[in-house]
Amino acid sequence: MAPIVCSPAFTWPCDWALATVFCESSYNPNAVGTEVVNGIRYDFNGLFQVVGGSFEPWENAMQAHKQYLEWQQGLRPRPWPNCP
Repeated sequence: MAPIVCSPAFTWPCDWALATVFCESSYNPNAVGTEVVNGIRYDFNGLFQVVGGSFEPWENAMQAHKQYLEWQQGLRPRPWPNCP
């Protein structure tokens, strides 16, 4: 997964991103997590466990990077609160 997750296209620290992917999906691009919040079911998909995200690793990383940038800019809460 390192060639995708650590691509120069992403501005996150490679070590952080790999640790987050391991924490979220154990490097499984087909991972699915489910959480119910206030009676609403959310499905988290792929490497980074993006809500409704793609199972295709590159697309999932692109979706995650968008969330990462929004988090860094203070526009959203931390997308992976239980991981590094």
